[in-house]
Amino acid sequence: MKTFDTAVSQDEESISFTKRRRSANVLVVTDLPGLSDEMVLLATVAGADAAVVPVAQARGEWLRDGMDLHGWDPRVVLLGPDALAAAPHSPADMLTSEWVLLGSEDHQEALLAVAARLPRMRIAIIPFAMEWLGSFLTELSRRNGESEQITFMGLAGGVGTSTTAALFAARCAGAGQSVVLVDADPLSGGIWERLSREPHQDSAWESLNRNEPVPWGVHIAEVLPHHHGVSVLTWSPEASGRGVAGNLPADFVAETIHELRSAYDCVVVDAGRISPTALQLAESSEHNVLVAHAVGLAAGQSDVLITGARFGAVPRRFGLAILGPHPKGFDAYELLERTEASFRSSLPLSKRVATMSAQGRVFEASTLGAVRPFLDDLAFATFLSEDRHFEDRRYFDERYA
Repeated sequence: MKTFDTAVSQDEESISFTKRRRSANVLVVTDLPGLSDEMVLLATVAGADAAVVPVAQARGEWLRDGMDLHGWDPRVVLLGPDALAAAPHSPADMLTSEWVLLGSEDHQEALLAVAARLPRMRIAIIPFAMEWLGSFLTELSRRNGESEQITFMGLAGGVGTSTTAALFAARCAGAGQSVVLVDADPLSGGIWERLSREPHQDSAWESLNRNEPVPWGVHIAEVLPHHHGVSVLTWSPEASGRGVAGNLPADFVAETIHELRSAYDCVVVDAGRISPTALQLAESSEHNVLVAHAVGLAAGQSDVLITGARFGAVPRRFGLAILGPHPKGFDAYELLERTEASFRSSLPLSKRVATMSAQGRVFEASTLGAVRPFLDDLAFATFLSEDRHFEDRRYFDERYA
């Protein structure tokens, strides 16, 4: 996979994974304090990290030297009118970053002279171009093509879909990812009480005006409740009792998730039980996980899953997370073959997880010894391979033999 390192430590206890991500920082090259302060503020509002580089440091191979010395990896370089000598010498030097020349109307002639020899160079005349520049920086701060959406849905209601999604979100956060957990279950009463006993903050689904354009993902991220390293988009307890969840338009939910993908490494979606809305969310998701209870599968839900896989009532590509001990005679490997699921991962014991969930501590359960291998297997299967072959499937089957 393009987004996760393939150097995976796979041992008897866990699978560790880390993600490669390019920094979205902005370099502001100028000695003009008013201009530098303005650009840093603009970049911050746009959701990007900004650093000011003195003009005296911007000489020769200054950008390459700065990468080695300071770890610079800028998406965009803003050059003030006093730093035009720091502009690239040729278009080939501009391939790794976007470049913008800054100046007032008085500097326009000098800016145009530099831009004339560098076709990809942009010019921003301040203050007239501030709105454009803000939108430009916001767009560059988005993780276009670098984020991952993982959608969890249940084969039936009450099988543990929300708990599994929350555990996985906590695992990703523990591995150093920026993660948002999206409660998109139309029958949900709000997931917050399972996560924390602290009062839910005001920012939730009902605070997003569905009659207006969905805000930039980086702006939504600034106001979401945050717990154990995971941002959470759900309903407040008051709104969940008024049926707000079921009234959210599917397109509005999908667009909001799309925006959040621009602000986080991982967007973990709890889509509830399989439904047309859940399948719509699965269409835009790289990874789909069906959650089922082993007892239910053994009692007949396996036939529902097999039929659904045959007639398109489940996502076209999915993995299977099986909760609870496997009853005697239940063959999970055969089920995997018949449904052509891409992998399976099992959590044999879940009573303690259920207790911690009832106590508002489900995120903490992600570190339990019985849970960690389950989440590591899930992370390995979803993030590190697009195709599970026979040998890979056997690894997951033997893990819980």
